[in-house]
Amino acid sequence: MKKTKLVLGMMLIMLLAMSGNLFATNNCLYFDGFQSEVIVNNHSSLNPGLSGLTIEAWIKTSADSGNKWPRIIDKLSKSYPADGYALLITKGSNKIDFEVWIDNNKYGVCGQTINDGKWHHVAGKRSGNRIYLYTDGVQSGGGVQSGANGNLSGGTYLSIANSEGGGDNFVGNIEEVRIWNKALSNDEIHDMMFKELDGTESNLQAYYQFNQNSGHSLPDLTSNNNNGTLHWAMTGEGDEWVTSYAPIATEITKDLTNVRGVWSARTSFASSIMTISDPNISGNDRIIFGHNNAGLSPNTSDVPATINRRLNRVWRLEEYGNLTGDVVFDCTDLSIGDGSALRLLVDADGTFSDATIIVTGSYSAPNFTVSGHAFEDGYYYTLASTTSENTLPVELSTFTVQYLYNTPTLYWSTQSESGNAGWNV
Repeated sequence: MKKTKLVLGMMLIMLLAMSGNLFATNNCLYFDGFQSEVIVNNHSSLNPGLSGLTIEAWIKTSADSGNKWPRIIDKLSKSYPADGYALLITKGSNKIDFEVWIDNNKYGVCGQTINDGKWHHVAGKRSGNRIYLYTDGVQSGGGVQSGANGNLSGGTYLSIANSEGGGDNFVGNIEEVRIWNKALSNDEIHDMMFKELDGTESNLQAYYQFNQNSGHSLPDLTSNNNNGTLHWAMTGEGDEWVTSYAPIATEITKDLTNVRGVWSARTSFASSIMTISDPNISGNDRIIFGHNNAGLSPNTSDVPATINRRLNRVWRLEEYGNLTGDVVFDCTDLSIGDGSALRLLVDADGTFSDATIIVTGSYSAPNFTVSGHAFEDGYYYTLASTTSENTLPVELSTFTVQYLYNTPTLYWSTQSESGNAGWNV
């Protein structure tokens, strides 16, 4: 009997381990609004001076700001002359707001209403004399503001979820706080917002993952050691650390390229030429996906019997919830002769020669669409064709030109060929 129990126990552990996303969660801090905050001592690395600036975080709140200006990230001195920066929520209207103050002059931009109880990625950026605000990867405002390129010296401490001296408490969840002394590009914001970072990234001055389970210290994962201290007035010990359901990649997708997410606040996102859309996604449901950074070139060897070729670029996704939606490939840069021959190829282990999920869709140039697809957690996705008429892109490995006998001669070989010296034209 003991042996049977042991075997059953081991089987249960194996099943739990194989269930993929059962334990694939991150943590965050819940701030109750009663003078709860994280305080980071003032340090030169947090004061960008004349350099660019980007501050970002994942947040979730359903609270009404009322007559307060709830702070998400705040390093704004209230003493005259006001100086610093803040990512906050506007009083009364509950909109996301990014402000830079220099010599008591305010430069800022206001975005969308944010207190809908959904996870949102918010980012504020200063680039020269331009101020920008992003919500869920979409620019929600910004432009030239003369004087915004002045010296940001910031003489006060940094607070997460409150302001200097208190009184502007944020109510809700915060995680993945990052401070850069660089104006990140749109692509950089997109490519990093769904990933945890290493802390060694260039120009990253402070980085907080919020993945602890307890305690009153919030470590900075950069070498600057801008560690934070948690201050709580009302919340019980340990109650503030909770599970995060923000769309942050786990081991399945974190090392991929163009990692993107689909969740309740943004139900459609593109990674390279593949878009996933699920308008019915709700609650904590989410999909994170990215690709292997291979070329948009044809693979004719690792394909099942009914497929002539597939793309070398392969996407993989992690799914939370039993989700059904659309997969769309933008074929603008592909050579499509017969759209009816296109297929969505899905495989469990990434070796497509034994793939059994081969899905027909509809083609309306330039898009190939598979509607109502039941997503598969941990599976690999790519675009395929049943005919050679859809050549897909050809990528050149070598290309040379020689002028011989008064005639230009071209030599090239493609990536999909092996042992080919090229052709003469």
